[in-house]
Amino acid sequence: MNKLRVFQNVCKRRKPFGYGSLLLFFLLLPVIITGQLGNRKQTEEGAETLMIVEQLQEGHYTVINETALGREEIPLELYVADKLMRTMGEEYEEEALKAQAVLLRAGLISDEGMSITISDQEYGKEMMKKKYLMAVAQTRGIYPEYDGKPIYGAYFEVSDGQTRSASELLPSENYPYLVSVPCERDFLSPEYAKTISVGKKEFEVAFEQISKTVVEEENLKDIGENRKHESKEGMDIIRDSAGYVLFIRYLDAWAEGEALRYALNLPSASFEIEEDSDEILFRCKGAGHGLGLSQFGANEMALDGKDYIEILNYFFQGITLTKIE
Repeated sequence: MNKLRVFQNVCKRRKPFGYGSLLLFFLLLPVIITGQLGNRKQTEEGAETLMIVEQLQEGHYTVINETALGREEIPLELYVADKLMRTMGEEYEEEALKAQAVLLRAGLISDEGMSITISDQEYGKEMMKKKYLMAVAQTRGIYPEYDGKPIYGAYFEVSDGQTRSASELLPSENYPYLVSVPCERDFLSPEYAKTISVGKKEFEVAFEQISKTVVEEENLKDIGENRKHESKEGMDIIRDSAGYVLFIRYLDAWAEGEALRYALNLPSASFEIEEDSDEILFRCKGAGHGLGLSQFGANEMALDGKDYIEILNYFFQGITLTKIE
């Protein structure tokens, strides 16, 4: 298991940001209301939540959110908490939430300075909840590295039973820590299996649009030794070792499986196809792109007593967890 490695931040501490007062007001509002109603338990919980928010406001690293409404500087940890709330439901276990928080933080760490600029129109639309704030506070400043650089912290909802390898899905990129691993209990998810019916004309129109980026057949040779090739229903399908569709040929044109997933709004590129005269049935397994952390799989590991470090080291091989202070 990788150990946490800590380095000191030498930048000067910044003053609290001006927007913080407004944020604290809205967070304090339920405390005031419940206090008036005499609900001591809720008041104490609201006060504790407020205290966590105040702690997460401290720090030097910021996220600059540029939207149509303007430019806002947000303390890194508060942004992570907000994003965590939008990417995982409250039903997830604490250690699974912590693992997700660490991955989200990795995507916001920049080698170029103490801030990163994004454009997130959804930030701040919901009041932060204690469960998410706690997961962020308990992993504060921790992010995963590989070879001295923040990792590509890919995540998705549920696999088809096995995560994907980056060497097969993204052969032009260098993500050696993203290897295929089993997620044997992902089939227990209610989102695991879905059948999507698509009109044949709709399929042909969508395929024609995405097949503008045609995959040259000579480029199909280097997509991994474990690829699987099958021909059925007038189509050629090439799958990766986890069973996801990498490429599909239809009407003498090639398209990427992920592009087809987006075009037809399929839950996953791990699918079987059945075709008749009027429609095409996609029997899909899993939800999401299949690369990196399976959120459902991570939650199952947490239910088994695994902590967030063990979860991350399972889905991301050979990483080091680093902490900024």
